[in-house]
Amino acid sequence: SFTGKFASSDGRYLIKNGVLLAVAPYGLKTVSVEEGVPTIEAETFAEMSEVEVVYLPSSLQYIGRAAFHRNKSLKEIHCKAKTPPTKEDYALNVKEYAVKLYVPRGCKEAYSSWAYYFNDQGSPVKVCV
Repeated sequence: SFTGKFASSDGRYLIKNGVLLAVAPYGLKTVSVEEGVPTIEAETFAEMSEVEVVYLPSSLQYIGRAAFHRNKSLKEIHCKAKTPPTKEDYALNVKEYAVKLYVPRGCKEAYSSWAYYFNDQGSPVKVCV
């Protein structure tokens, strides 16, 4: 876990100036990024071995390069942002792991360009919450 001025109150997140820099996921299957965070830095969720579900806040605007790279245990990403965040190369490199994407109701079309990263056939995002 993290300590110090940029650590979240539970010690699980390192956030500086609104940028999520790192996550301490040990022992967690579900990670929820707190509301108010607009940016996820490169490789923040990369190669995590236990996390299965990630909840991204409605405030999210940007996902850095390879943010979810080689996260083999990941099963679901729930993005609460109504407007799809800008993403860098390989930010959502989860296609080979059959990760499901959940987005807000009425936002399926907006996220249709993300389908490629979650499905080998590049079909539209199917699940909305």
